[in-house]
Amino acid sequence: MDLPYWETEGYGVPFGFEQFEEIARMLGQLKGKAIISLNNHPAIREVFSAYHIEIRIKDSYQVTSNI
Repeated sequence: MDLPYWETEGYGVPFGFEQFEEIARMLGQLKGKAIISLNNHPAIREVFSAYHIEIRIKDSYQVTSNI
């Protein structure tokens, strides 16, 4: 799952913290595995604290224009 990052802007759709909490609850009911891509934010780490968390971001992003 590639969810909106918490406390960032630019997605243009509402996605409240209660939705992260609901997803964390639903993960506990899965009969399989899931991978979720999220930002490294203390509140996100807390809500998903019952699950294995890996932080692997080494990339940097840059927006450029050739106009």
